Amino acid sequence: MAGIGFQLQKLIEDESFLKKAKAYIFASIITSGPWILSILCLGTIGILSGRFISGGKFSIMSITIVYTFAFSLIITGPVQFILTRYLADKEYLKQKDKMLSGLTSALFVTLIISLAVSVPWYLNNEGSILYKTISITLFVIICAIWTMMDFLSCSKNYTGIIASFFTGSIISLILATLLGQSRGLEGALGGYTAGQMFILIMLLYYIVKEFPFIKFFNREFFTYFRLFPFIMFTGLFYNLGLWIDKLIGWYLLGHNIYGSFRAYGVYDTPIFIAYLIIIPSLAYFLIQSETTFYLAHRKFFDSITREKLQNILQYKKDLIEILKKSLQRLFTIQFISSSAGFIFAGFIGKWFGLTEKSIEILKILFFAAGSQVMFLYIIIFLMYFDLSKVSFYLVILFFSLNCSLNMVFMYSGSVTAGFGYLISIAVSFAAGLVFLLYSVSDIEFKIFMRQEN
Repeated sequence: MAGIGFQLQKLIEDESFLKKAKAYIFASIITSGPWILSILCLGTIGILSGRFISGGKFSIMSITIVYTFAFSLIITGPVQFILTRYLADKEYLKQKDKMLSGLTSALFVTLIISLAVSVPWYLNNEGSILYKTISITLFVIICAIWTMMDFLSCSKNYTGIIASFFTGSIISLILATLLGQSRGLEGALGGYTAGQMFILIMLLYYIVKEFPFIKFFNREFFTYFRLFPFIMFTGLFYNLGLWIDKLIGWYLLGHNIYGSFRAYGVYDTPIFIAYLIIIPSLAYFLIQSETTFYLAHRKFFDSITREKLQNILQYKKDLIEILKKSLQRLFTIQFISSSAGFIFAGFIGKWFGLTEKSIEILKILFFAAGSQVMFLYIIIFLMYFDLSKVSFYLVILFFSLNCSLNMVFMYSGSVTAGFGYLISIAVSFAAGLVFLLYSVSDIEFKIFMRQEN
């Protein structure tokens, strides 16, 4: 997301505290917009739900949205990662005229996959035809928004992007409240979906306005699935690993909510709260770490075909030093955030109405979520060096550990829920850090060998 990061970086160069705060707030929304605002919106609807929709129907609405976010991330992961690589290549080659057609091609793939997943699921589930139609529509919309999030990193219009998310969330809140009062579950879910549709339309508007449009389909984009299979499967298994412990909790220890929907309340609420703790480091990564690293990375790779070996090695040394400093600062910020969450877990848990057991789980999950985002940074940096195979092996490790450990821990009941996730992501992060630093130690040799092949 270095592109939009450069735009936000201009704000923090100003001496004004308000402009610096504005930059980090904007960065938080851009990196976590759909997720944070949806949680806040759903939470507010939940507070007001007693006035316009019964508790049971609100549970159906909320679990529908949770499943939508979970499975939309999983199925769009491969497309998102491939699109990111495609956009990065076009940006590097200054071929911006091909970027928008890459997005429309990606959205077409997303549409096909999202319909193929959601239609059979809802047709074989309980509920009215209207409920099923709205739910399928919401699923397709959220999948499209996730896919577009990659493209937004190339945009310069961060104010329009943020306004779209805020306005759409307000529309979701207002319409869900009004329609829920008169139409119950279908009205509330339909109102929420309308707000998300507004976000999608506005994001498309700002993108089309900024980037040239030549053709709808881009054959070159589709070849990337064949050329970069490890990137595609990294996107799939990273998101599978991220959600597998929740899925195991739902279907091993959870209870039925509606039709095939299940929930594991003692674990579900703490995990969503815990992810709020990663916002500070995400904002810092967007504005400071990736932008600084990108410039050093670009300088090093440009030097390979133009400079003497002595200069190339100096650029590599500078790049590795910036990489280490970035990881150190990100780790420090995240450790402080996770520690603060751990210390105030009791207060936070009571605020959200958690039980004592859920509060204990929340303490664990604050550090698990922190390790998760650090693992993501490792994957991103590995992708910068075109080490997609290493990234793939790491996410397979994470997925395998998170799946097996949670199967054992949750089934036995002898270990508090959350430990399986914490151990698996901590081990994966440590392994990723070792592989990253080892791989870049002779990166110039790997690049030369790659050119020979």
